[in-house]
Amino acid sequence: MQVLVNNHFKWLLIALVFFIQSYGIAGWVIVQKNSFADGNQSFTRIYIQNQKYIVQEENKRIVFDTNDHRFSFVDDFTQKYWKGAIDSIRPNLIASLDSIIKEQFSGMTVEEMQRFKPIKDRYIEQVNRLKPDTLKHQIEILPNSINDDKMGEDSIYSFLVKVDNQVVENFWINPNYNLGKEISWEELAPMLDVFYSLERKIAFRSNPLYIKQIQRGTIARKLDVNGVITEIISIEQKQIDATKMEIPANYKKSVLIDLFSQ
Repeated sequence: MQVLVNNHFKWLLIALVFFIQSYGIAGWVIVQKNSFADGNQSFTRIYIQNQKYIVQEENKRIVFDTNDHRFSFVDDFTQKYWKGAIDSIRPNLIASLDSIIKEQFSGMTVEEMQRFKPIKDRYIEQVNRLKPDTLKHQIEILPNSINDDKMGEDSIYSFLVKVDNQVVENFWINPNYNLGKEISWEELAPMLDVFYSLERKIAFRSNPLYIKQIQRGTIARKLDVNGVITEIISIEQKQIDATKMEIPANYKKSVLIDLFSQ
């Protein structure tokens, strides 16, 4: 089985945390660069308009609608999509994996079960990863400087995130691009946490302490616990083509897990 969350969608999920504004007359187009610890890079384009957040990498995009808390996965290459409520992601993926396990491993002989046990174990591990983290964690959002939380040029604010006393993220906010004036971050943050928790990452982006700092401006740069640096390289305010915001009528609805795995 392919990895449940492929590289394209994985970095689309990471990218989405950066941008929290919508404006009906003119939207925003943002390009960001993702630099990985192994030296590889990728680029992500973000479209924000009319209460919708579209994050695109190559032919795949995720569309968030904060009005009704629904989202869409769209593959413009295969012309397939999946659309549903944000809280349906986890049970939908778990049900799909459970179905795969039953279909592929039922009726096997003892010898066959032994031979394919490692594959079945990987499926079960993915199901367990998708289960919600029920533990309570201590979350801290702290200035990177003890005496002053403004660091660098252009009055950049610098913060670090600690979960259970371990640093999991550093982020820098540029107050000159306050894209959050037209929308409440509180509407988007819980939706983002659903995605991050799919990989058993600690959900801290809907924490009030995190939201308070995000409202200062726009995250211009971020360094996560895996050494991935994500940074804005361009921002442009313009009217966005409606085709980026909607699912074309001729696209076919697909199974969610298929879009995650492709």
